[in-house]
Amino acid sequence: TLLRAGLTTSVDVLHAGAAPPPSIPADAWLSLRRAVASSSTPVHPPVLASDLLRRLSARGGRAKAQAPPPRPVVSFVRSIDSLLGGGAAPGHLMEIVGPPGSGKTLLCLQFCVDCTLPRSAGGVDGSAIFVDAEGSFDPACAVRMAGALARHCRREGRRNAVPESYGAEHILGRISVVRTTDATGLDEIVRGIVINEIVRRNSKGASTMRLLGLDGPRGQRGPAKNGV
Repeated sequence: TLLRAGLTTSVDVLHAGAAPPPSIPADAWLSLRRAVASSSTPVHPPVLASDLLRRLSARGGRAKAQAPPPRPVVSFVRSIDSLLGGGAAPGHLMEIVGPPGSGKTLLCLQFCVDCTLPRSAGGVDGSAIFVDAEGSFDPACAVRMAGALARHCRREGRRNAVPESYGAEHILGRISVVRTTDATGLDEIVRGIVINEIVRRNSKGASTMRLLGLDGPRGQRGPAKNGV
């Protein structure tokens, strides 16, 4: 009966007025309107799904605007950090390009080491993955960098900001090194890392990965490339 009268929602009942439709008795119509009006659930006018999406997007944009930006991973080289707007920004892709011997691998490794810096000392307190697709990873260099960072924190008056265990061994324990020799292996490694990270975040696990450094192979033309 309601459908024949063109009434499909409670909003239609309220907007139809006090006079009952011809096919509905007056007492039944009055009871129906009272029931709808006294309902504990608020009645809202119909809203298009596209309008809801726009509202949610706008609300999310305001929330993001109010949230502080994530901390960047610093290189501790003032000119480089200044050029990058404070350091390597989380969630962004950075490509380092240059001729052989220009320091691309060292800078990529330095970012991996620095991303382990605790938040209490101004860092992001994360872990890193260094993908070596060129065979240029130098363990001795990584040890020297990790030791230098730990000594720097204590020398610069941050002794109380880092735990006593924050040394070269602790730092290197948070950096995973993966070796590959071909493009297919490289693609599989990167895809595996991304998939594992998505699964971990969806399961609300305690993911600490903050940086993926890729020391890429040289192409037949052009300079070598590194990605962070």
